[in-house]
Amino acid sequence: MGWIGVDLDGTLAQWGTKDPVTTYVYDVLTIGAPIPKMVERVKAMIAEGKDVRIFTARLGPCTAEEALEALARLPGYEPSQTPCLDWANYQTTLIETWCQAHLGKWLPITAVKDFHMYELWDDRCKQVATNTGQVLEEVLTETVARVNHLLDVHDLYGDEGYTFPDGDTWVKG
Repeated sequence: MGWIGVDLDGTLAQWGTKDPVTTYVYDVLTIGAPIPKMVERVKAMIAEGKDVRIFTARLGPCTAEEALEALARLPGYEPSQTPCLDWANYQTTLIETWCQAHLGKWLPITAVKDFHMYELWDDRCKQVATNTGQVLEEVLTETVARVNHLLDVHDLYGDEGYTFPDGDTWVKG
């Protein structure tokens, strides 16, 4: 069986705080408060015996300069010859501590998907129907618009039926 990836920032934990100018301020040195609905969902997956992993950019590739810039904000951090490794270790410990506190256990952490991942929960994804190029959000939006149109048509025409501009018809059946 494969595994389920769950994004951390913005999906499982709050990501960013609004400043007075209504932009978001992000802090990669902390992890936000848990998002209760997702925490419960992940706990249920775990209880069902599913392999759930934290899928996060926090462990993605970074340059030494990026790592040093972030780590320099940590009290007592002494620059080393391996800032990217220091960064990965810091993030791993931060994420493991957060998981233990809010999920009751450590979960595997990755920034890489593979062919065994069969599901991804992420606030930045757009789902595309396999082998079609169709974005499901667009299909859903179009379907809802058609249903709303049908409801309006039914209010106007009763049970007589209706032909859409694209040629599709609806007849009460």
